Amino acid sequence: MAHVRRSAFVINCSYLHMQLADRLRLALLALLVIAGLMTAARAQADQAAVGFTVLFGDEARAVDNTEATDDDARFAEKLFGEAESAQHPPELTIRLYEKAYHYGLRDVTGFAVADRALGRLVEKDATRSLEVGEMRLVLLEKWHESERSKEESQRNAAVAEDLIDQYLLLGRLALDAREIDRALKYLQKGVDFATRSRSPRKGELTDAIMDLYQTRKLLKEIEQLQGLLATDATAADKLAMIYLTQLDDPAQAATYVERMQDQALAASIRLAATEFEVATPANAKDAGAFYLGLVTDGKAPKPVPMLIRAKVWLTEYLSREEGEVQEIKLAHDMMGQVDQALLAQGVGQKLGRKMAGKVRGDGQFARPADVQAAIDLGVRWLYTQRDPQRHWEQDPETHRNWGGWTSLAVYALLMADEDPQTNSALNRAANFVMNADLKGTYPLCFRIHVWEVLPQRERFRKVLTSDVSKLRGGMTRYGFWGYTMAGNDVDPDKKLDLSTTLAGGLGVWIGESVGGIKPKPADWERIALALIKYQREDFGWAYNPALADVSHGSMTAGALALLYASYPHLTDQTKAKVDQTIAQGVKWMDANFSPTTNVNRGSFTNYYFAAVQHAGLFSGQREFRDMDWYESIKKHLLETQFPDGSWGNVQETAFAIAFLCRGGIIYEPSIGDQVQPAAGDDAPAQSPAE
Repeated sequence: MAHVRRSAFVINCSYLHMQLADRLRLALLALLVIAGLMTAARAQADQAAVGFTVLFGDEARAVDNTEATDDDARFAEKLFGEAESAQHPPELTIRLYEKAYHYGLRDVTGFAVADRALGRLVEKDATRSLEVGEMRLVLLEKWHESERSKEESQRNAAVAEDLIDQYLLLGRLALDAREIDRALKYLQKGVDFATRSRSPRKGELTDAIMDLYQTRKLLKEIEQLQGLLATDATAADKLAMIYLTQLDDPAQAATYVERMQDQALAASIRLAATEFEVATPANAKDAGAFYLGLVTDGKAPKPVPMLIRAKVWLTEYLSREEGEVQEIKLAHDMMGQVDQALLAQGVGQKLGRKMAGKVRGDGQFARPADVQAAIDLGVRWLYTQRDPQRHWEQDPETHRNWGGWTSLAVYALLMADEDPQTNSALNRAANFVMNADLKGTYPLCFRIHVWEVLPQRERFRKVLTSDVSKLRGGMTRYGFWGYTMAGNDVDPDKKLDLSTTLAGGLGVWIGESVGGIKPKPADWERIALALIKYQREDFGWAYNPALADVSHGSMTAGALALLYASYPHLTDQTKAKVDQTIAQGVKWMDANFSPTTNVNRGSFTNYYFAAVQHAGLFSGQREFRDMDWYESIKKHLLETQFPDGSWGNVQETAFAIAFLCRGGIIYEPSIGDQVQPAAGDDAPAQSPAE
């Protein structure tokens, strides 16, 4: 037996020796590969340096030996042109961009080419984002200090905006690299600069610093718990919950399930990371209950990502209309809890739908590839129409609609998930919108739409409150809005504008339903009674009900949307009248709806589509005139988009993008179910969908 044991021991040792030898060989091979790659990289860099010296060395030395700097700027322009020519190897092209930056940095006339060169460097190698970002910060700081005359003040103001964008960007890049102190340094420099320059964007930087402190605290907690995994039986449970509820990462949370003490939670996390990717009616409800259960205890604000995940799966379950009555009722109740918790944190239906679509990449929340391609093309076109100073404005500052074009474009881009925190052009346009002195009904309404979907929107809470107050004050005693807050273009015998009234009413509604501003029922009573009074004999509405001889598609859809918005605030007597008015308005839509043209109007087609979308989502009606209004309009939009990505102009393109992004009806019961009027015998009860 001893001999057998000794033989087994020898065999095991031999096996271990072979394993060790194999591992050493693999490690040596890996080191050789890494060394070879490093050698190759050095060789490429050396070749680029030699190539630059051969081609441009003499000229570079001549430029270096002069005291003037304007020749440096000209040399930078030449080097940039050479890099753009596509005549040089990749390594030399990179070197040319780098040299264009360094020479352009020496003279103010070369700053623009230096900036373009940095942009190309990031395009060529995204891994250098932080390094190139620091180079651009140096450039912008020099640029801002270089103002030599009053004529340059406008350009200098733009550079100041660029600087703040750059401080924020570097903070995010350093945070992504887990270099917290480095990120804090950039953001604090940004705060100092914003303070000196009296920038209204100081709040962005201070908010970013607060977020950074929270992240640092969280990462430190994770590090401490990871160090306790071997000694603390609860460490794995705590780590899993942090990744799940605070970092919204079920997959990372699942890596700790084998060590967790709470086996029920471990099983749910394992399910969340795997099986919930393929929903069935049963596990969709279970998934919603699981995510909601994670956030129902305690007094702290519930994590929005978990609420959104709960919303996704409860919607998935309810949309199938399968299951026991009691189970469906339970899902309704849970959805109500989710909506209440989201609304308490400022997330209304529209933003919730957008967030839900990003959480889930398949199923009913998916955007078809052709729709996403159309949105992307439209977004690219919108950016080409932006002026660096005026953004999308087409009217002078004294015009009643000044600010409206940019507000509408920014709203469409935000709906398309463009991120102002990483996109400096959009960031600057959004800040222009939120700080502009707007006067007209349309610009104020569109700015409220921007506020609704803007990241970190609470910084502009005072703007929202002011805008809603202005709109309330601008509504005339007739229940209509004019183009301005004076309301002097409203006359019940000559001029009543349902278009501006739709804008004003929706602006107030968003402020109340999403922004939490206390409703004024008397205002909604006045609006509803005005719409009832001016409904035409054919049950539709016109742009100017005072003089019109025909009903229009956009105005009929818009009037229906406003009646639904007003309904929760009306007296029982007025509600009875509104029920009849809505039923008649829906009959008009069922007889006249067109998915290709603004009925009886022709122009402002995509604006009409937006009004139809409001009416459809408010009422919960999937069809008008036996046509799925979203699918039929979507088909028309995809067929009529121009090759350049537009739908003719900025306004129509913005409306088209927003329409495609918001989508159509998904089953989404909410806390407002019990106060909505019935749209028809077959229409499901729905909440006001923004």
